[in-house]
Amino acid sequence: MILSQQEIAFILFLRTLDFDDLSDACYGISKESKEARRNGIEQTYLGTNPVSAAGWIDRALKLDKLQELLGLANEDYRKMIDPPLGEEGEVLQ
Repeated sequence: MILSQQEIAFILFLRTLDFDDLSDACYGISKESKEARRNGIEQTYLGTNPVSAAGWIDRALKLDKLQELLGLANEDYRKMIDPPLGEEGEVLQ
């Protein structure tokens, strides 16, 4: 995979952000995701435009994934949200 200059710049910038920066960004994405999901549910309830309802739900799912990946792509955020398990807390897979 070849990354563009813009993608490289984004990755380098993402690495400089701290937990608070990522927490705020993830909160903003989560807020928009909830709004999109609400719009989709409203459209479904009204039954006026099933395509629009599906589009809103799809957008909410994509925003959820973006929030997850954005947070996990930053080491400081990962350490705070998903700290490594100790020996006693490890889960067998």
